[in-house]
Amino acid sequence: DVATCNGLIGIALEAKTDGEAMLVVLPGSFVRDESWGWTVGATLYAGETLGSMQEAIPVGADAIIKVVGFAVTAKIIYFNPSSDQQSTVA
Repeated sequence: DVATCNGLIGIALEAKTDGEAMLVVLPGSFVRDESWGWTVGATLYAGETLGSMQEAIPVGADAIIKVVGFAVTAKIIYFNPSSDQQSTVA
């Protein structure tokens, strides 16, 4: 939603509890994850599930449409979230 998709967006590289320091990928980075299976060249959007990314444009009620990067390979993305976003209408 709008509240969780504003401001600086990063990708957490480890699980921590509130207040603990963690490694985070910032915009302008290439990120590799062996569990990914992106379509090469796909535009990636902030996912409709909190904390996720997806290839399909979000269409759910009041979903945020925000480009967060591009698939360079099936396992590597260029993470560069747009400062622009739109929301769908319920």
